Amino acid sequence: MNPPPHPHLQSKQQLFLSSLNPVEYLDQTLVTAHLKNAITQILEMKPDDPLEFLSEYFAEAAKDKKKSSTTNIP
Repeated sequence: MNPPPHPHLQSKQQLFLSSLNPVEYLDQTLVTAHLKNAITQILEMKPDDPLEFLSEYFAEAAKDKKKSSTTNIP
């Protein structure tokens, strides 16, 4: 399990994100990229249950994000 971010750094990140307009916020947090990729995959694969596919896609994306944040810790 990752240690919590330093409170000062967490506050800076929160302040930065809260200062963004909606489009910038979605871009900075990679939501736009993930949504585009997920929709592209749904249209290519045409799964029987697209909502289940999305659920699995975002669960995997969240796992990958946690893995990458642990590998970047000095």
